[in-house]
Order: sequence, then structure tokens, then C-alpha cells
Amino acid sequence: MNVTTRQELLQAIATEYIAKHGPADRRTIAAWAFRNKRIIPDETDIIDAIGAEMGQAMCAEVHTDPQGRKVRSKYAVRRKVKNQWGVWTQTFLWETHETIDEESMHLHFAQRRRQLVGHCQQFKNDADSYNENRNPAMPVQYDFNFNADLEEAAGDATHPDFPSDDDSEDEPI
Repeated sequence: MNVTTRQELLQAIATEYIAKHGPADRRTIAAWAFRNKRIIPDETDIIDAIGAEMGQAMCAEVHTDPQGRKVRSKYAVRRKVKNQWGVWTQTFLWETHETIDEESMHLHFAQRRRQLVGHCQQFKNDADSYNENRNPAMPVQYDFNFNADLEEAAGDATHPDFPSDDDSEDEPI
């Protein structure tokens, strides 16, 4: 197997697994690769995996505000920091709702808004490409004014159009 990057190694392992065993989810392929010593995690891999889980857990933590809304308890803000070797790098620094300062909160919301715009742009590209290249009988129609959706969601937090976190593990937004 001729690979030059870790990503190419993982792609080659996934290709090998699927060729031998058929379609599978990412966890099954990873377990096979680990058990067959195709991937031997080092300390950095383990810390990265735990860090990813930690980020998901912090993102999912909510509390009820005085008005009865479920809101996040922790907020991530992308910052430039010097790493252990003195090199500037970007990372997310987490703060709690009790301790985050006003400037950081505004930065957090601006960064999240940019993420939403990015997701909407990708959605638009995907839908436009589908509509223009597949010529469906019923083209995908969309509207990026979410006000009605937000009003409806505010009235019903368990609205069926809003999947639970468990429903969207492998699905990109």
C-alpha cells in the first residue's frame, strides 16, 4: 500500500475493509483496523479522540435560563494562541456562561453565524447543482428566511423537523 498521509492511510484501510466485507459504518471499520493492528493509536490519537468527545459534550450541555429557554452552558471561541513550542496556532477556547466576557460572547456568536452562512452556502450549491444537472420533476426549493421555522420551533422544541443529536451522528449539516 503506497500512502503518504494519514488520511490516505485511513482511506486505503476503509477501501480494503469494504472490498473484503462490504458496506460498513465508520466505527466498524475503525474497530477492524484497530483489532487487526492496521492502526495503532499513539497518545496523541487518544487525546485527540477524547478531546473531540469533550467538545461534543461541552457543546451539548444546556441549562434553563430565567425565561425558561434551554441555552448552552459553555461557549467556544476561536482564538490565536502560542502552542508549547511558541508557534501561533488557532484553537477553540471554552468558557462557561457564567464567566464569558461580553467581547468573547460577541465573537462566539459572530463565528457561529459564519458557520451557519457556510452551511447555507453549501446547501445552496448542492441544491442548485441537483436542480440544474438532474432536472428533477420537482426541483428542490429553499428559502433562507428561517423566521417561521424559528417561531414554530420556539412553540415546540420536539418538532419532528429538528432531529435529535442521536439522529445526526454521521450526517453533515
